This record gives sequence, C-alpha cells and structure tokens, in this order.
Amino acid sequence: HQAQRYWPHAGITRDNVAGLQRTWVYRTGDIPAQRWGAETTPLKVGDSLYLCSARNIVIALDARTGQERWRYDPQVPDEAIPYTAACRGVAYHQAAPAPAGGAAPACQARVITGTLDGRLVAVDARTGTPCADFGDNGQVDISVGMGESFPGYVSITSPPTIVRGVVVTGHQVLDGQRRDMPSGVIQGFDAITGELRWAWDMGRPGQAGRPPEGETYTRGTPNMWTIASGDEQLGHVYLPMGNAAADYWSGSRLPFEDEYSTSLVALDVTTGQPAWHFRTVHIDVWDYDLGSQATLVDFPAAGAGTVPALLLPTKQGDIYVLDRRT
Repeated sequence: HQAQRYWPHAGITRDNVAGLQRTWVYRTGDIPAQRWGAETTPLKVGDSLYLCSARNIVIALDARTGQERWRYDPQVPDEAIPYTAACRGVAYHQAAPAPAGGAAPACQARVITGTLDGRLVAVDARTGTPCADFGDNGQVDISVGMGESFPGYVSITSPPTIVRGVVVTGHQVLDGQRRDMPSGVIQGFDAITGELRWAWDMGRPGQAGRPPEGETYTRGTPNMWTIASGDEQLGHVYLPMGNAAADYWSGSRLPFEDEYSTSLVALDVTTGQPAWHFRTVHIDVWDYDLGSQATLVDFPAAGAGTVPALLLPTKQGDIYVLDRRT
C-alpha cells in the first residue's frame, strides 16, 4: 500500500530489457466491450498472482505458469455497471496467529476486493472460498446508511487499502446525475470480521459511527474513487479525494465540501478522523479529481537523513511532495 511499484532486481537492466520474451498469457473471460475496462494491476504474493476482471471476478494464478488456481465470481448484475465495468485490483491480508486456545480466522490469508454493486468481498487466498467470518458469509454491504440510491450510483472500482487491520474503502459516485447523490463517506472495516470500525462523513465531524435511525450519511459529498495509500507506522491512510456531486457547479456546495474537494486527506486509521489535509485546488469546477495513488517515499532532508514523505501527481500536471506526518 505504499504505491512504490519498485523491485530492487538487478537481473533486468536497461541493456537487456529488449530481450525479454513473453512467458505466458491468461485470459479472464470478461471480453472488453464498450463499457468494460481492463484496468486491474495484479498483486503478487509468494508464487501466486491475484487479480480481478472487469466485473469483479477474483482470480488466482500460478505466477510461474499463468495457470488458473481458482476463481470466485461475486455475481455482479449488469444493471450495477456505471459508465464502465472496472476493477483496478485487490488487497491481501494475512491474519495474526491465533492466541493460545483461541480460534483461528476462517481464512488465515484472505483476498479482499470491492464490487460494482457496493460490496466488500473476502475470499480465502488458497481456495477462493468466501471467508465465513467476514460480514455475512464473506461480504459486507457498504451502502448501509447512505439512503436512497439506484443501481450504478455507488460502485467500488479500486482496491481497498488495509492499515493496522482496518480495510479502508471509498467508492465511485456516478457523476452528473443530481446534487443530492449518495454520500462519499469513507469507511473502515475490520479485516477479519468485516465489522464497521468507523465512517468518515465530513458533514458529521467527530462522529465515527453510522447515522442515527432515519438519517443518512451527508449526501452529495466528495468521494474517493481511486486508490488510497497507507503508512503502517504512522497509522495514516492517505485519500486522494474527488469532487462533491455536480462536479462543474460549486454554487450550492457547503464550506466543508469545498475544503475537502480535490484534497489529499490523511485519516487516522484508528479513529477515522482527519489528521491533516492538503487542498490542491481552491474551488474545483473543472473536475480535477485526484485520480492517482500517492507514493510513499523517504525523501532526502536538508543536511542529512530523510523525511517520511509522499508524492502526489495531479490532473493539473503538478506533482506535490508532502511530509506525510503533517
């Protein structure tokens, strides 16, 4: 979850890379069409590759041969597909060993992914079987508390980020429909049980749980459709936020929506409350959503040593270098 995309492997160099040859090809079976996108970045753990197809079929491959080990289809209905069917990847979680005399989790190692119809799904990394102890037989509905919605309005298109055992997810809210769209609330769930740990609803500052009976999370708020980063040591998760509903119109936005639209927000993963945020656009009416995951790096400090930093690219062509503590 540091988004470094780096491997210190000396065997492939600028001098021999032209000689690389394809070893294998795997086809997911989700044939790209006008509304389907092949956007997944496979995740390599041990000798397995984990990926998802456009409609959220989770697949494990033998990394050496490309042979399929298992697949799990969460059965996403076609009417749930927003502008495109896209799944950018999955997350992997290894449970801590069970205490003496305690029960081990149903899946010691699990793959967790989001779906286009707003579910988090956890399956056993060895077999692809749903983890029975996670939510309702392996799945959690993230739309609880959001109020009225329609198919395609709330979709998870990016992998969750897991920090300190908390599965943090945002979601895509369909653009250009109405001002009173479902909330962009960010939610943190227990990686083993699927229980809601907290929900960051910027319209209800200081409140971490679900809204009271008869109320909803604040509607129309900025959402995070892209990928968050996480710092296990600091306990922060870094959210590249998009716009409030009605991307190109700011006249009816509330002050907190302008404050957090197109901002990088650092949440304390223990409480779900903001530790700090950095605004990249003053009032965004150009749909300059932060679409890129921030990369965590150790940045050279003046004099000696390093600063824990992050690099944030933006749609404006600017790259920000920020101290990830502050």
